[in-house]
Amino acid sequence: MYQTIFENTGNATVIFDEDTTILLANAEFEKLLHYTREETEGKKSWRDLVLEEDLERLMDYHRRRRIDPESVPQKYELKLADRHGFLHDVYMTVAMIPGTKKSVASIMDITPLKEAEKALHESETLYQTLFANAGIAIVNLDPQAYYRHVNDSYLEFIGYTWDELKDRQMTTEIVHPEYRGRIEKLIARQKSGAINGFIEEIYFLRKDGALRWGEVRSASNRDKHGRMLSVVVAITDRTERKKTEDKLKQYSEAIKDLFENAPCGYHSLAEDGTILRMNRTELAWLGYSRDEVIGKMKFTDLLPPEEQEIFRKGFSALREQGSIRNIEGKLIRKDGRELSVLIDSSVLYDKDGRYLMNRSSVFDNTERKKVENALAESETMYRSLFENASIGMFQSTLEGKFLRINKAYATMLGYESKEEVIATITDTATQIHADPRNRAELLAALEQQDWFYAEQPYLRRDGSLMIGKLAIRKVVRQDGASAYLEGIVEDITERKRAEEALINRERELRIKAQNLMEVNTTLKVLLNTLERDQEELKERFLTNIQKQVLPYLDNLKKSPLREDQLGYVEMAEAHLLEIASPFTQKLTSSFLNLTKKEIQIAYLVKEGKTSKEIAELLNAKQRVVEFHRENIRSKLGLKNKKGRLAMLLRSFS
Repeated sequence: MYQTIFENTGNATVIFDEDTTILLANAEFEKLLHYTREETEGKKSWRDLVLEEDLERLMDYHRRRRIDPESVPQKYELKLADRHGFLHDVYMTVAMIPGTKKSVASIMDITPLKEAEKALHESETLYQTLFANAGIAIVNLDPQAYYRHVNDSYLEFIGYTWDELKDRQMTTEIVHPEYRGRIEKLIARQKSGAINGFIEEIYFLRKDGALRWGEVRSASNRDKHGRMLSVVVAITDRTERKKTEDKLKQYSEAIKDLFENAPCGYHSLAEDGTILRMNRTELAWLGYSRDEVIGKMKFTDLLPPEEQEIFRKGFSALREQGSIRNIEGKLIRKDGRELSVLIDSSVLYDKDGRYLMNRSSVFDNTERKKVENALAESETMYRSLFENASIGMFQSTLEGKFLRINKAYATMLGYESKEEVIATITDTATQIHADPRNRAELLAALEQQDWFYAEQPYLRRDGSLMIGKLAIRKVVRQDGASAYLEGIVEDITERKRAEEALINRERELRIKAQNLMEVNTTLKVLLNTLERDQEELKERFLTNIQKQVLPYLDNLKKSPLREDQLGYVEMAEAHLLEIASPFTQKLTSSFLNLTKKEIQIAYLVKEGKTSKEIAELLNAKQRVVEFHRENIRSKLGLKNKKGRLAMLLRSFS
């Protein structure tokens, strides 16, 4: 029996002599350290497996254990080297074998656990590093919104110190009043579990009263029951971008206003002549509302009968050749009066050369001089927009020399003035483009399309790189020849850096998640091993009852016994069979829900005992036994079935 236990402990186990020679080793020892029993037992000392730095300590334990066992720890951790030199972290339990000088040692391999602890520590260190150096404001709050942790970026963003924030709740007092109501509603929904988090862009109020525009990302950390554990809030400072967007919005609104309220009319026609667009100016000239015209009227509806056929032929030619200029004609107002006009028109095609719509400029020819003056004012406005725009704007020759450049673009490139840029830069391909091939690419693209868009690196005056978002087109003269290039550039260097930082952070978090998954897998393997060992022990226990106990009870039943003695022997046998019997396991299942007394009676009924015999064996009244028999029938679903209960119970065996 002891040999069986020695071989099946589930851990590596060795017995060694007083001189440290290993006398016996089990199969788990062979698996762990890769030494066979033949080359270990009686030939190898445990000292051969121990690292030199642990040897002195373990020899001291070995010596003192034989003098005063209580003075030596029975369990301790150390490292063992296997046959291939690989180090194993182990948890060792050592005890003396009574009456001998020999010791028995149980060795548990805890290498996976140590590796998991190391990975967890590295993961925590990585998280702390990311938290402190993320480059964005990060806050960790408890479920009641009290500050747990904040990084330096957050303190800088709102202008408070940590001493001013600790032991306080993060409230909406740092949010601009215009946005507080919306944020409070989102926070309430997040606390209730309706949403797990939210993303918003709002204005914050710093301690000094300054406004900061930030992108807020709030996320909840909940347990498996949905209870909130913590909240992480990340705030990206978008103040500069917001300023730029507001300026661009103003610029866009100015352009839209310029379109709608230009001193000339603008309209666009579908391929069948239906009016798709018409600006406010032209609508006012004609006396129509937008709803009366757009998508409902064709351009021929605005022409006198004698000009309708002329228009159809001219419109067909326009779709083919792409543009016409200085076409004189007449339009009929809603009140029937005629309006003399001068029209320029160009066609917008799709990438396959199919007609999309035309873009027509309409001038009131009766007041030509007024229109010319208005155009002069429009040019002034354009120049003002060009010079004072917050984004870079330029015009350059096809060969790469600047013709015009605004102050914003000169500043982006690191120059003191736009005049310095024009005087210094003679070839944008080599002096502005970090890669000359980029300019060749845009020139080739503009041969095929009206506009070219790209994000490209540009050289600043000091040699550093700026990432610019470019939109450029080729301006064509009236004779069709290319005149110059015209474009705008937005400095997106900081945004690209932020995007790159975010990508790197996501990559690191994925690595962290993978490491945690590997640790989880290792722990699952360990738990499965323990469950298998438990099942094996249970099977050995049941086998021992069936093979080593029940045969003796059977022999005892065959010996001369009084009736009451025989009954007690049968009761003992029945109880042991209850432990090992699949029949009992079925009866004790939660589905059947039999009581312990009902299981005893059911087993005796199955063995053919009458109610009277069962009452005598259990020292109970016969009517109590009958009562339990009826309960058994009911719980087993046999209430309305014919047949003896004993036969029905045997069907469960």
